[in-house]
Amino acid sequence: MFNLNIGVKKMNKQIKKLIKVLAKAAVRHGASDRLQKVEEMNRGLTAMGLICVRQQRDGRLPLFNKETLDTVDKLIQSTLITRSRSIILG
Repeated sequence: MFNLNIGVKKMNKQIKKLIKVLAKAAVRHGASDRLQKVEEMNRGLTAMGLICVRQQRDGRLPLFNKETLDTVDKLIQSTLITRSRSIILG
């Protein structure tokens, strides 16, 4: 009856869009290697989360859904752990 895939596709587009925006911002801020880029993306995601919270507080629609931000945060954290392990071990 209900097509749940429509919401998943929209969320996937938002995740890709957010990662693309964070990656471009990290390069603009001078991240030279992958670990620095991921750390800068993590800082940018924190700032994006604060912006979304302020928009919700002010009664506006936030730029990104909270679930989208959480999913991207999990991706960045797992990448950060992987990158730091590869530098230590490798």
